[in-house]
Amino acid sequence: RRAMAIRAWLDGDLRLAVRLLQWATPSESSNTQETSGNGVVPLQTPTNYQAA
Repeated sequence: RRAMAIRAWLDGDLRLAVRLLQWATPSESSNTQETSGNGVVPLQTPTNYQAA
C-alpha cells in the first residue's frame, strides 16, 4: 500500500496517495470510525494542493 501511495504521489494524485497512506498506517481513532465496504476510512477534511 505504501508503494501504491508513492506511485500515486509521483503521478500527481495526492488525494489517492493520502488515502493509501492512511489505509497503510491506521491510527487508534480510525478503529472507531465507520468505513466503506472496501475498508478505506474516508478523508476527514478536504485538502487543497497547488501544483508547483
